[in-house]
Amino acid sequence: MKLKPFLDSFQGCFKDNCRCFAGLFFLYRILLVLIPIYSSDGKFWNIIIKEALILCILFLHYLCAPFQKKFHNHIKSFLLIDLILINTLQFTPFNSDNGTTTLVAVFQVVLMSLPLVYLLCYMGRYVCCMRHCFSNKFNTATSPSSNNNNNIYNDGELPPRLLPGFAETYKTFMNN
Repeated sequence: MKLKPFLDSFQGCFKDNCRCFAGLFFLYRILLVLIPIYSSDGKFWNIIIKEALILCILFLHYLCAPFQKKFHNHIKSFLLIDLILINTLQFTPFNSDNGTTTLVAVFQVVLMSLPLVYLLCYMGRYVCCMRHCFSNKFNTATSPSSNNNNNIYNDGELPPRLLPGFAETYKTFMNN
């Protein structure tokens, strides 16, 4: 059984020398989940440790740029910076009043929904582009002369070789 097609579905977006990042992202998530379990020193140190870990992940990601496409590296950096901002805003309830806490909570919800907004915009653009491509293909299929700028005939008339009076000169429908 060949595993390369199966593994390429997970690692195909990475550069050849950075294929290990597919597994590292899972390890990062495990570490971020395990920190609150083993860090019983309080919420403050829990947030500090998470912040340091996410900054290390961002630094490693920035140095290696593991994805083949530069755009994917930018998106991953954007998501990590978004996670850092969300984690940093958890410090605010320690030394603020109720009004500021509510404002920070709203800002955190906005930051949490940024990836969803990006996904919706990407899917909307994809659907619009697909509609545009399908309409272009449909127009090309229904009027083949629409893309041919050298064609001097209108879509409503037949080319001369198909007209009954000119068929003999083109010898298209002649029986030999």
